[in-house]
Amino acid sequence: MNYKHIIFDIDGTLLDTEHATLHSLQDTIRELQHRTLALSELGFAMFIPDKEALKQLGVSDIGHGMQVWQDHFKLHLSTVSVFKGIRELLEELRKRRYKLGIITSEGRQEYKQGFLHFGLEGFFETVICAEDTVRHKPDPEPMKKYLQATGASEKEVLFIGDSVYDMQCASDAGVNCGLVLWGRHSVRPIRATYYFNAPGDILNLLNNGTAGLTN
Repeated sequence: MNYKHIIFDIDGTLLDTEHATLHSLQDTIRELQHRTLALSELGFAMFIPDKEALKQLGVSDIGHGMQVWQDHFKLHLSTVSVFKGIRELLEELRKRRYKLGIITSEGRQEYKQGFLHFGLEGFFETVICAEDTVRHKPDPEPMKKYLQATGASEKEVLFIGDSVYDMQCASDAGVNCGLVLWGRHSVRPIRATYYFNAPGDILNLLNNGTAGLTN
C-alpha cells in the first residue's frame, strides 16, 4: 500500500450524528412549516449538504432555515458521539505519519460546532468544507481541491466515508475509496474499492492489504 493521505468524511464515519441531525431537522421543519415528518422521511439529509436538504424539503429562506437547524442541533449535541475505535485509529495513523484530512459537505461553522467539540481537530492537517468548493459531493471537485491543496497524487490518497456520495466523489477524481459499514445507513451494495466493518480494518488494509471484506 502506497497511501500517504487518509481522508475521512465526518457524519456516519467518524461521528455518530444520526440522532442529532435527524431530530434537529425534524424540529426545524416543525417550526418552519408546522408539519411533522417521520425520521424515515428525513434520512436522505445524512448524505447531502444541509442547504440542499432544506431546499428539497421546500424551505424558502435557506439562510434562516440553516440558523434554526443549527440552534436545534445544539439542543441534541449530547447525543453525538465518536464511533468506537475511531480515536485509537487516528492516533495510530498519526503515529505512523500518515497525513490525515477531512472532506465534508458541512459548512465550516457546522464543522466547528459539531466536530471540534470532541477534540479531534488536531489530527487533521487539511479540511475541505462546503465553502471551499462550488460543487459538492458526489461531484469530484472537493477531492480535486484536496489534491490541489496538498500536492498529493491520486494514488497516494484513500478516502473513507459512509455514503454513495463519498464513494463517487473519490472515484470520479481517480482516488480509491473505502465504505464504512459501522454506521446504520451504510449498505454493502454501494460500489467502493474497500469495505470496512470496523475502524481496525483500515489498519489491516494498510498493514497487509486486507480490509475485512464482507460478502
